[in-house]
Order: sequence, then structure tokens, then C-alpha cells
Amino acid sequence: MKQVLLGRVREPSQCMKRLTGFPAPQFMTPVKYLVNNGLYPQALRASTDSLDPRLTDQVYSLFTKSGYFLDIFLGSYLISHFSKLCDLQRAHQFFMDMPETDIVVRNTLISGYAKSQEIENAFRLFRSLRHCELKPDIFTVSSLIKACNFTQNNEITHVVSIKIGFSSGAFVSS
Repeated sequence: MKQVLLGRVREPSQCMKRLTGFPAPQFMTPVKYLVNNGLYPQALRASTDSLDPRLTDQVYSLFTKSGYFLDIFLGSYLISHFSKLCDLQRAHQFFMDMPETDIVVRNTLISGYAKSQEIENAFRLFRSLRHCELKPDIFTVSSLIKACNFTQNNEITHVVSIKIGFSSGAFVSS
């Protein structure tokens, strides 16, 4: 839309530049804005709102090329997001790219495997806790119980929960 100022036709961006000294901002997506300003961690998180995993892959590529790495909070968020979308291959890839993980990150992925009925992967990740010197917690056992409900084989989880000291919890008996 053009405006007429003092008999001359001007573009809106020219008017804005004349009034403020800056050109009019162009419309751009939040992800593009964040990437253009070098805010890669924020752009990576915002890219998940689009529900297009290719956009997240592109932003993640820029993220890693810029020297960033997934911290526990951002990694856990991405793993949770892709687990909810049943894209466990991507969730696992983000897990593998993390330089360090904690029990919360591992529980997130175990829960994702359980919800997608990937019982073997859930137990494989559970067994890897011993190698990382991380102690399973109540959320770990709860996710394993959910995984076993699909196979009607709760005895395994019951034995594991007793061995790690969760036998008195109400959720184990229910």
C-alpha cells in the first residue's frame, strides 16, 4: 500500500525509514527471526511448534555447525517432543548427540519407548543405566510397568522394582 505524503508517492518502508531512521520490519517467521539473530537454541525450540520435523532438522544442523550442543534441558525437551509424535528414531538421535544425560532425559526416552510399545528398547535403555552409574527412580519403574502392560509380563518389572527398593510403593502393586 502506497501513501501520498506532500504530493509524493512513497512506499511504507520508505516512510518508516524517514520517521525512525530504520526500515520497516519485514514479516518473518519466529524461527527465521531467531536464526537470523543467532539465537539458535531458542530457534531450535521454536521449530518444534511447526510440527515439521524437517524444519527442526535444518535448525539443528545450524545449531551444531555454530558450535552449540544439546544441554540437558533442551535435549530433554526435544526427546519428549519427538516421543509424543512417535518419532522415536529422531528422539534417539537427539539422545545420542547429547554430551551428557541424566536420569530425567533417560526416563523421557524410556517413557517414549513404552508408549510406542518398543519394550526391548525401553529395557535396553534401562539396562544401560548401570553403565552410566545412574540410579533408576520411581518414574523409571513406572515407565517400565507401562511397557510391560503391553506384553502382560509385569513380573519382570515387579522383580526389578523390588531389587532397586521400590517394593513398598503403591504404584508397584496397582
